[in-house]
Amino acid sequence: MALKGQPMPEIGNVPCKEATTALTMSILSLFLLFCPIVGAILAASSLAQAHKAAQLFAVDPRLTGKERMRAARIIAIIAIVLAVIIFIVDKMIQVKSGGGPRPSRRRF
Repeated sequence: MALKGQPMPEIGNVPCKEATTALTMSILSLFLLFCPIVGAILAASSLAQAHKAAQLFAVDPRLTGKERMRAARIIAIIAIVLAVIIFIVDKMIQVKSGGGPRPSRRRF
């Protein structure tokens, strides 16, 4: 209900930058899973950004992009799970193959 002389605020016409940033970071974290620690850190940052976007959505009804925020959360969770699995598999392969750098056998 608008007051006399004041326009009604439009609902859903302001894009939420945090949601877009969270989605971008979560997609990027999937591509950086070849280094699982970097991928997991980026995915965790994406989750934090998505949480910030969710708080903004609760306060301001004019914001759009809830779908981006939800997608960012889902992709970031998947990226974290994959990063943990890749890290564990990588460590198991290292242990099985003898692991780590081998000392030099040269004598001086």
